[in-house]
Amino acid sequence: MATDLDNLLTRRSAILAELAALGTSQPDYTKGNQSVQWASLRRQLMDELQSLNGMIAALGGPWEVEVRGLG
Repeated sequence: MATDLDNLLTRRSAILAELAALGTSQPDYTKGNQSVQWASLRRQLMDELQSLNGMIAALGGPWEVEVRGLG
């Protein structure tokens, strides 16, 4: 069973692949009733990537635990 960290890493890899497939710049267009806004999609993916990187850093550690005894 995959851990939360594994799932986050998998999603990050998928986003990076999607961003690579988009290329550097493509014009927005409308065809019939369907509109494609590449800049908006790229921004949305970059925002999600930033969020994932924060969660991965939090879950991945490294952690330092300090224990203080009484007395």
